[in-house]
Amino acid sequence: MRREGQSGASSNRRQTRMACQMAWQGDEPVRFFWRGRWRQVIRVQEAWLDAGRWWTGEKPLWFYRVATATGMYELAAEGAGVATAQIYRVYD
Repeated sequence: MRREGQSGASSNRRQTRMACQMAWQGDEPVRFFWRGRWRQVIRVQEAWLDAGRWWTGEKPLWFYRVATATGMYELAAEGAGVATAQIYRVYD
């Protein structure tokens, strides 16, 4: 969301944290199931590891910012190949 005084393009984003099914090729997501249909990943924009609150026993999560035909999403998984992950953020 653009704030007063900022310039450049803006994008709206919503934090969702909804469970989804994921399909993988190697260590990258290739599609995910959300709202009743599979979404094909066109491009993985960015991937990073978040250590989480390790001091409380929270597991680290891999995050993937992906582009699909319907938009941009951030997906979070405990590791590559995990069948269930989270849609962490949706960009409009």
